[in-house]
Amino acid sequence: MTDSETLENQSPNGGPGRTPEHPGEIELSPEEMVRRLLDERESLLAERDQAKDHALRTLAEMQNFRRRQQDEMSSVRKFATEQLVSQLIPVLDNFERTLAAAESGASLETLLDGVRMIDRQLRTALESVQLRRMEALGQPFNPDHHEAIAAEDSLEVEEGTILQEIQPGYLMADRVVRPAMVKVSRKS
Repeated sequence: MTDSETLENQSPNGGPGRTPEHPGEIELSPEEMVRRLLDERESLLAERDQAKDHALRTLAEMQNFRRRQQDEMSSVRKFATEQLVSQLIPVLDNFERTLAAAESGASLETLLDGVRMIDRQLRTALESVQLRRMEALGQPFNPDHHEAIAAEDSLEVEEGTILQEIQPGYLMADRVVRPAMVKVSRKS
C-alpha cells in the first residue's frame, strides 16, 4: 500500500481509516466527541443528583414517619392509662366512703355491701383493659401460667393436676400478667 492510499483510508480525525458503524452516520470530530461526552457526563451527574435528592427525601420521610409513629404510640399509652385511671377513681371514692362508714359505726352488713360494690367496680374497670383471672383449680399444671409452690401426694387425680390455688393468676389479652401460685398433685 502506498502512502497516498494510506492517507485516503484515514478518517478526518487522523485515525486509521475508520468508517462509520452505520451507513449514513457522520464521523465526529474530536471536539464534537468531547462536547457530546461532556453533555452525557452532565446528564449523568444530573440524574445522580436527582437520585441522591430522592433518596434523601425518602429517608427524611421515613424518619418523620417513625417519629409520628412513636408520638402516636406514646399518646395511645397515655390515653390507655388515663382511661383506666378514670375508671379507678370511683373505686377509690367508694373505698373512702366505706372507710368513713366503718369509722362512724355502720353495721357489718352495710360495710360488706360497700366492699362487694367496690369489688364489682374494680373488676369491671380491670376487665375493660382485658384483665381476667385464670382458672387454675383442677387444671393440668402449665409452667407458663402457674407457679408451683407446693406438691401433695394424691391418688385421686392425675399427676400434675392443680389441687389448690394459693394466689390467683391473671391474663391480659392472653398474656400472663401474674402466674397463679398453686399446689400440684404428685404420685407417691
